[in-house]
Amino acid sequence: MDDKKPVLAVLVLIFISVFAAIATYLTILSRITAPQNVLIEKIDSEAVYVRNNGANTVHISSISIIDSDGKLILQKKLDIKLEPRALLVITYNPPCEKYIVKIATEQGEIKADYRS
Repeated sequence: MDDKKPVLAVLVLIFISVFAAIATYLTILSRITAPQNVLIEKIDSEAVYVRNNGANTVHISSISIIDSDGKLILQKKLDIKLEPRALLVITYNPPCEKYIVKIATEQGEIKADYRS
């Protein structure tokens, strides 16, 4: 019976190590994928609607509008703290009939297309 104790101890240590590695991986992964909590709900000819679906406040740092050829039409620096579940409405004059809107946050960038 004594010869099985070291084997059992090694198996328990392996189990604990694997569990700790998985927990660490999931924690890091959840922090990396944070930008997915901010989304562009709607774009119309007058405004962009951005919602924070996460549990933490998000800092919106800029908005960019790019035409269908990839030319930067508008870039505006922002300093907006978007609370959880809050909706931000950014108004602007539509530059053309088809363009891409990009919103930059501290965690990353989100974008959406608009076609009138």
